Amino acid sequence: MPQSSSQSDAQKPQPGEQVLTEDGKVVVAKPMPGPVAGDAIFAPLATGGPDTLHRKTMSYVYVAFGPRALITPAIGAAFRQAFPNNNYPPEWRRGIGAFGRNYGSDVGTKTTILTTRYAVGALTHEDFRYRPTWIAAMGETMRKNAEQRAVEGNDTPRPGHTGGRNDIMLQLPKSDKSVAHRLFYAIGYTFVDRSDDGHYRLALANISSAAAGGFVANAYLPDGFNDVSHGARRMGSRFGSYAFQNVTREFSPEIVRGFHALHLPTPGLHLPEWWTKTSGPAPKQ
Repeated sequence: MPQSSSQSDAQKPQPGEQVLTEDGKVVVAKPMPGPVAGDAIFAPLATGGPDTLHRKTMSYVYVAFGPRALITPAIGAAFRQAFPNNNYPPEWRRGIGAFGRNYGSDVGTKTTILTTRYAVGALTHEDFRYRPTWIAAMGETMRKNAEQRAVEGNDTPRPGHTGGRNDIMLQLPKSDKSVAHRLFYAIGYTFVDRSDDGHYRLALANISSAAAGGFVANAYLPDGFNDVSHGARRMGSRFGSYAFQNVTREFSPEIVRGFHALHLPTPGLHLPEWWTKTSGPAPKQ
């Protein structure tokens, strides 16, 4: 009879557990670094099985109301104040009041996008996490590497590596698809993603959140920027942002290896834990 998941998990080395290897050595299993799906640049990736309401909710709460939800709008508002749109009225371009208006605008738009995407995804059982063409190969690669490190107790970085999450990123497998196929697939995933059980479907969460993010700003932006035309442009920009994120995630193995080959810091890997976290703890059994 096939083993249950609980029985299978029980046989895997746990952090701190003594393990007897095949050559008779007793080692202590080390904790594994967090999953690559938690990285701020490439998340959220569909690295596991079917999506769940719990994961959707915890990710939404942390990203929409956690520290980054307050910091990133401040950066955007400061940038717009440093390089203002000359067509904006003076109260949106100069002084602390202008910063407050731009900051509030960013917070309102971002919260609307995240809330709409979460609500539609939860109600329609849509898994809007990006699923790269190399994801199937990643599970087996990561499993073998993690089990080997756990048994050996080897958490020492290899030459030229920084260890931990950076090592995991460098172990991402290569896709067997052509560049053109991967580009078409990544851009198309903006409009066609998957259901929670893995079937392809219309990306209602992406479409509705892009529309909400584009037109909600009409409620508070100055005259001349709060009409249907500007709302449609902002909606198109949001679709472009989703497509760009998908392409970045699709080519993340090449991006990470390219940075590593040039001896540059891998993007997104040196941010604090409270920033890179994208979902809460696993539900209790």
